[in-house]
Amino acid sequence: DTCYHFRVRKEYNVSKQRDDLTSRDSHFYYGYVFFRQTKGEQFKRGYFQKSFVLLTRKPYINLYSNIVQIMAPQFFESGRVAIEVAMHNFTCWEPIVPGKSYQVPLLGQVMSFHIPSVKDKIQIKAKEFPGHVLAPKPVVLRSIMEHDIYSTLRPLLPHIGI
Repeated sequence: DTCYHFRVRKEYNVSKQRDDLTSRDSHFYYGYVFFRQTKGEQFKRGYFQKSFVLLTRKPYINLYSNIVQIMAPQFFESGRVAIEVAMHNFTCWEPIVPGKSYQVPLLGQVMSFHIPSVKDKIQIKAKEFPGHVLAPKPVVLRSIMEHDIYSTLRPLLPHIGI
């Protein structure tokens, strides 16, 4: 199984941008993909391949990547029923906004997550003074503007013929 994400521009001409974080990325759609390849001699080309793609307007990479990792195996196993149950779960969720923590149902599980805001990031950095040892060091959640390309591409490394 391989997971990755991508973004696609909504419009070619970008108009005047606003200052808040989510509007910076409002000109894109975000795709979160779960790809499964199963080897087997019974398949015409030796492999069976399936992809599950979730499209959204929000750049919450960690959140939607986790959602795809929960939904895709259920979809591959149960089909459309899994999508219908997930959609019912989504209708019970509060609107997702930066700076809030959530505990929400998804396909028989409870997801807990926090969407960081710019204010959260500033407060965490202000507490980290050079020369002081923090025990344990606070966990800084990546904001929507920071992308860790290595962890995103790490599942693809075994498939690269180097």
